[in-house]
Amino acid sequence: MTGALDLHGPTGDCCNATPRRSVSTCFDRGRRRQRLPELPYGGRWIAGADQVGARFSVELSGHLLSDIRFRATTCITLVAYCELLCETARGMTPLAAMHLRAAQLVSTLPGVPEDKQDRAAIAITSLHSALVAIMDTNSTTTVEES
Repeated sequence: MTGALDLHGPTGDCCNATPRRSVSTCFDRGRRRQRLPELPYGGRWIAGADQVGARFSVELSGHLLSDIRFRATTCITLVAYCELLCETARGMTPLAAMHLRAAQLVSTLPGVPEDKQDRAAIAITSLHSALVAIMDTNSTTTVEES
């Protein structure tokens, strides 16, 4: 998967319209999302060298990610990248969401200063941690149910 992220379909706002993608609009939506309670499957807290970090939690409905939430340090860029990931990965399978990459976040969200683009890797790694948690849990459940 390369290039900008596709935000059509289940991730759009109203009537499958593509939500506005700017640092400020993603930050505003992300700030609201951070106030929501965490979901059942949580990943590890992932932080960069400067202690900027995030932790995602996810919920599965059937085989699809039905909800994604996060907690992040107060960094506008990181919160914006985390929100963009929530909007993008919702409706995907956990395996498909594991293929999302930091370069896609950077190319999809214009206006991020180059020295802040490393926050995309923190967001991606944090989401991947939650996805591993849900995939591990579901593979254990599947084996036990057999």
